Amino acid sequence: MKGMTHNAKKKKKKKQTYQEFHQLSIEGTNVTMTDAEVFGDSMKKKPPNTVRIGPHNIQLMPKNSRHYKSRQLIDHISNAELDVLLMNEVGLNWEKVSANNQWVERTTGKLHGSKAILAHNTTELAITDTIQYGGAGIIATQELAHRIIDRGHDPTNLGRWAWIRIQGKEGHTTHNAMAYRPWESPGTSTVFHQQARGLAQQDDHRNPIDALIEDLHKAINAWKAVQDHIIIGMDANKDVRVRQVHNTFKRIRLREAILDRHSNQSPLATQNWNTKLQPIEGIWVSRCISISAGGYLPF
Repeated sequence: MKGMTHNAKKKKKKKQTYQEFHQLSIEGTNVTMTDAEVFGDSMKKKPPNTVRIGPHNIQLMPKNSRHYKSRQLIDHISNAELDVLLMNEVGLNWEKVSANNQWVERTTGKLHGSKAILAHNTTELAITDTIQYGGAGIIATQELAHRIIDRGHDPTNLGRWAWIRIQGKEGHTTHNAMAYRPWESPGTSTVFHQQARGLAQQDDHRNPIDALIEDLHKAINAWKAVQDHIIIGMDANKDVRVRQVHNTFKRIRLREAILDRHSNQSPLATQNWNTKLQPIEGIWVSRCISISAGGYLPF
């Protein structure tokens, strides 16, 4: 089952002229340009004794480690002083990525001492190309990597989430996780239909969207049962302030850290195709965890 890269060659077409349209509010404010701005706290030099965590929607990582997008991602981890990068929509079937393009090769000479956990759908490798929609991953850089005591991924092997467990001071342990909630899109290679097939193989015929939320709920409760603190990022593909996503995290007493810190501000969109001023990605934390800063970077 083949996905298509964003760089796929296209047949030549007649030259066309496109006009860029911007969305305006009723008062005439340019909403499109506003969405591309920073929301919340601006990113500054990381203070001492601080852990910096950044969720990021990759929207297909290039197969080639030398591709500019791959190099930009590595540079971003370093320049932003991230201790943990939470990734979703990585878009690669790592089983079919060549040896010289694996993640470790992408970080050689740059992210010394980092560790990674990369999750993707391994239930249908025989019919899957290198490009595979979906997937999640976590990168921990040197300062935090040596504190990892365990790591893993979604037990269904569908690549729905990845996690690391970190040992802190005085015996405190924290589960950091990243998940991707699919949306019901057409096409056999989409994340929704990948997961529908994978669940059906296990005689599980739930809607993949409901299955993700229900199974993640159970996983978080299991992590909490051993007294772990929780930090979890997710691309929900829906407004995180309402309905299923909001209610699920509320029931397990996790709060969305950025929106909670900036509750007096109207949030911006978190995707460049989102024109409804709805945050569809978030990072939820245990109530005992406080943040010193948090926000959205521009697209």
